[in-house]
Amino acid sequence: MKNKRCLLQNSEGKRYTCVISTEKDNSEQWKEVFSIQSGYGFTVDCYADRVEIVDYFHGEIRASFRILSAEETNEAVSLLLTPVK
Repeated sequence: MKNKRCLLQNSEGKRYTCVISTEKDNSEQWKEVFSIQSGYGFTVDCYADRVEIVDYFHGEIRASFRILSAEETNEAVSLLLTPVK
């Protein structure tokens, strides 16, 4: 099974990595990566080049992570953002 190792960069230039499944819904996985739960006013919008955390009560983007790479890997899924040094 192939998964994707994603390298993300936030607006402050900090980089993070995680491994998502290619067989599951991206949006739901990104919600888990960022600990977003339904009913609390936040959601995750996924695009080809970025992931945004959105406050849907106020219609504001609270955080944006640029996807620097998404490479196939045989690594196990890891929905925990890990800082890259």
